[in-house]
Amino acid sequence: PLYWEPCRSALGSAMSQNEMEQVKDLFAQYDSDGNGTVSLDELKSILKTLTKMKDADIQKMFKKIDKNGDGSIEYDEFVRWVFGRNQHMDAAAKAALIPSDAS
Repeated sequence: PLYWEPCRSALGSAMSQNEMEQVKDLFAQYDSDGNGTVSLDELKSILKTLTKMKDADIQKMFKKIDKNGDGSIEYDEFVRWVFGRNQHMDAAAKAALIPSDAS
């Protein structure tokens, strides 16, 4: 499927089909309105529920994740964030992001 291609581009072909499915499902959880991107409000909603991050910290992180600066996180940006290509994510956010059985 098309959503796998950004994974392969971001991470080579290191991801199994099952891992790609897990990431797609995780992305869908963050993309609460189903428009194909994650907004700042959607990211805040999840991270404030799962972590003790402050709004300002989430906003800074969002800007770093949003590599193209369009105000939303696309799937390929999300994949890079999840798999640590961007080292700016704090440990609490990363632990909350990925279910323990997905690692």
